[in-house]
Amino acid sequence: MNGYVNFTCRRLGNGTSLNVDVSDTAVTLSVGPDCNGNCLDDSTEVAEGLVRDWNVNGVPDECDDYGDFNHNGRVDIVDYALFTVCLADPGVAASPGCKPFNFAPDSDVDLADFAELQVRFGN
Repeated sequence: MNGYVNFTCRRLGNGTSLNVDVSDTAVTLSVGPDCNGNCLDDSTEVAEGLVRDWNVNGVPDECDDYGDFNHNGRVDIVDYALFTVCLADPGVAASPGCKPFNFAPDSDVDLADFAELQVRFGN
């Protein structure tokens, strides 16, 4: 059988549709949830270490809204100000109110977390 296989990835809401065309036959496979639209299931990406998931919530870090602590839709100078209240030395456990500022897979809010906040600034 002569033919071709064409893969296209299309974002559909919380999941992604992977369309496979084989000659005149079209098959649609569903993958999801897929927050970054790359046709890979988020849990698979996290489990296989293909993406970072520092807060261990099963969602790729690139899809988390971490850093927008005042919930205005972007990481800005107000979020930096809120973050500095919780900034401490490495190994000093964060108080319960500071846990959202801990991006790294540890118990403190330190410069590793600040580096991640910088990456998210302006987004």
